[in-house]
Amino acid sequence: MQTHPSPPSTRMDLCQMLRDVPPACMTLLQANGIALDQRLPDEPLPVDVGDHEWELLLANVSRIACLAMQGGGTLQLLARSEGSRAVVHFMDVGRDACTTGLAQLFGKPDERTAGCVRACEYIVHRHGGRIYAAPSSLGSLGLTLRLPLRPSLSAAWQ
Repeated sequence: MQTHPSPPSTRMDLCQMLRDVPPACMTLLQANGIALDQRLPDEPLPVDVGDHEWELLLANVSRIACLAMQGGGTLQLLARSEGSRAVVHFMDVGRDACTTGLAQLFGKPDERTAGCVRACEYIVHRHGGRIYAAPSSLGSLGLTLRLPLRPSLSAAWQ
């Protein structure tokens, strides 16, 4: 079994990182006719992930979403805490009807998406999490990301 070096520990609010989607990701989504719909909790979701790795993860999810929704649509992000985990669901909704292309392309990568899927899995696994195709709490099939929650940001900074 291959081991990965421990990532640098940077405590971040996952909700804030989702609100601050990197401009390159927004540009890519908008250029492909994809809107972003975020449903985030008011309370922070503290996780240990570096900015650069988070941007890389979102860039790869955005690339897969663009391939999944070639006719445009909406990428929905739903975040919440679930026990000791922060959970984010990425769901694609096509213009004409609900689709599950994002989950299908992630679950069965092809030559266009295999590198993106491997990069997402590598980043998330390095931080003690998982990313996989699964239904959200709303029932829509998409990608589910789970990361360990860390002590609250305010407690860590006091």
